[in-house]
Amino acid sequence: MKSLRYSMVFLAVLGLHDALKAHPMKAHATSPNDTLAPKMQWFADAKLGIFIHWGIYSVDGTTESWSFHSRQTTYPQYMSQLQRFGAEKYDPKAWAALIKESGAQYAVITTKHHDGVAMYPTQHLTPPSPWSNNAQEPLSYPKGKKKVSETYLWNPKYPLSVMDQSPILLNAPARKDVMTPLVTALRAEGLKFGAYYSLLDWSHGDYPGFFKDQGRYKIDGADTFRWRMFLEFMHGQIGELSRLYNPDLFWFDGDWEHSNAEWNAAKIRRDILSVNPNAILNGRLQGFGDYATPEQNMPIATPLLMGSDGKLHNAPWELCLTSNDNWGWRPNDTMMKSTNEVIRIFAECLGMGGNLLLDIGPKADGSITPEQTKLLKELGRWTSKHAEAIYGSKAGLPLGHFYGPSTMSKDSTILYLFVTQVQGMSREDKYIEEEELEDAINEVLGKSGDDAIEIDGGCGMTASIMVKGLRNEIESVRVLGTDFVIKPKVVGKISWSSVPGTVFMDVPFDALDEQVTVLKLKLKGPLRLYEGQGGFH
Repeated sequence: MKSLRYSMVFLAVLGLHDALKAHPMKAHATSPNDTLAPKMQWFADAKLGIFIHWGIYSVDGTTESWSFHSRQTTYPQYMSQLQRFGAEKYDPKAWAALIKESGAQYAVITTKHHDGVAMYPTQHLTPPSPWSNNAQEPLSYPKGKKKVSETYLWNPKYPLSVMDQSPILLNAPARKDVMTPLVTALRAEGLKFGAYYSLLDWSHGDYPGFFKDQGRYKIDGADTFRWRMFLEFMHGQIGELSRLYNPDLFWFDGDWEHSNAEWNAAKIRRDILSVNPNAILNGRLQGFGDYATPEQNMPIATPLLMGSDGKLHNAPWELCLTSNDNWGWRPNDTMMKSTNEVIRIFAECLGMGGNLLLDIGPKADGSITPEQTKLLKELGRWTSKHAEAIYGSKAGLPLGHFYGPSTMSKDSTILYLFVTQVQGMSREDKYIEEEELEDAINEVLGKSGDDAIEIDGGCGMTASIMVKGLRNEIESVRVLGTDFVIKPKVVGKISWSSVPGTVFMDVPFDALDEQVTVLKLKLKGPLRLYEGQGGFH
C-alpha cells in the first residue's frame, strides 16, 4: 500500500523551482568518447572506480607520507609503523565483492606511496636514509650505535616492503603477499586493476628530496650518479609491477618534484607498453599519460590533458575524491561525505563526460570502516537502479538547457536528466499507512461501511522539471528504475516558427529516488538543440 508521509518535504518541492534557477549548470565540452583510442574505451565507459589508500600510515592513523615530510611527526616514529602493520583482518575477496557491489568497474590501490614502503614483494633494495629532527641539524645516523637495527630504521639487507620488514609480526598476514590475492579477487569479479605508484621516494637514500625544508642533494650538482641509481631503482619497480600484475591502469603520483625529462617519462611509458600495449596511464606522467586526473575539487570546465607536445588536449578524465577528508584511515576524521553528496558529485562528473574515483582508507588490520562500507553499499543501490544512464554514457546537455547534470546514450537518441535538487523519502523514514490514516479519520468522524472515507494513494505533490531548446519530439519519458511514466508538456511553441517550445515534466513525489532521480527521455532521432536568442527565428 502506498504511504502518506507527514514530513516537511513539501517545502523542498515548493522550493525546487527557485533552487534550480539559482544554480545553473556551467558549460562543458562534449565527450571525446567517439574518437577514443580503442584501448581507452573501457575506461571511458566505466565511469566509477574505487581508490584504496592502504599502507603503514594506517597503523597510527597518521597522514600518509606527508606527516614526516612536513615534520608533523619524526621520521623514526613514522617508520616504526612498519613493524606494526599486521593486516590481521584482511579479506581481499570481501574487498573485491564490496567494490563490485558499489557499481565500480575498476579499483586502484597504492602499491607504494611517497614513503617508499612497497605493498607488494619488491625485489629492489632501498638504500637507508639518515634523518634529522629539524632543518638546522645535518642529516645523519644516530651516533654511538653498533647494531644494524639500532642504526637503520629498516634492515637494508631486505627490500623496504611490508612483507620483508615486520619482524615483530612474523606470523601476520602482512608477511605474505597482500597484493596478489587482491588483484586475483578483483579480476574474478570482472573488475579492472589499477596500480598507484609514487614516482618520488622520500625514504630512498639516493632520492634528492626528503623533508619539505631539507633535502639530500640537487640533481643539477655533483650527485648525478645518485640520481641515475635512483632512476634504475624506480624504473625497476615499475617493471616489477608490470610483470607481476600486468595492471590495466597505472596511476602515477609525485611527479611535481621533477620534469618529465628528469623522470625519463618517455622510457616509463615505453617500458609499460612493451609488456602490455593496452595498459593506460594517468596524466601525472607529464605529457605521457592517457587521461586527466583532477584531485578533490570539482571541475567547472572540462579537464584537459597535457600532451607530449606541451599542449592541452581533449581526453577522458577522472576526478579522484576522498570519502571523508583524508586519503588513508584517520581515527579522528568523522567528516564523511553523505551518500547524497557523493552521488551528486558523481552525477556532475557523468554530466561532463568524466569518471569518479572514490577513495576509501582501510585500517592497518585490513578492515574497512562501517561508515565507508555503508557508503559503498548505498552507492551500489543507486548505481544498480540507474545503470543505463551511467555506464557507456556520454556528456549530456550543455549550459542553459537543463538545470542539472545529464547524460546521453552513445547514439544520442536517449537523454537522461539527473534531478539533483530534490530527493524522495526513504521507506525507513516516518510515515503512516493509508489504512491507518483512514481508520483514524473515520473513527473521529464516526464513519463506517459505505459511508467510510477512502484515501486515494499518493501524496499529490510533484517536482516540475524543465528543458529548453529541445528540437526533438519526445517519444516517451519515464522515471528510471520505476514504472512511472511521465507525460511531457510543451509550452510556447509557435506552429509557424522553427524555435522549439519549452518542455515541462511533473514528476510525482512518490516516484522520486531518495538520493537522485533520473528521467529517461526517448527522443525521435539523435539529439538536436536550439541555441538561439529566442523570438520567431
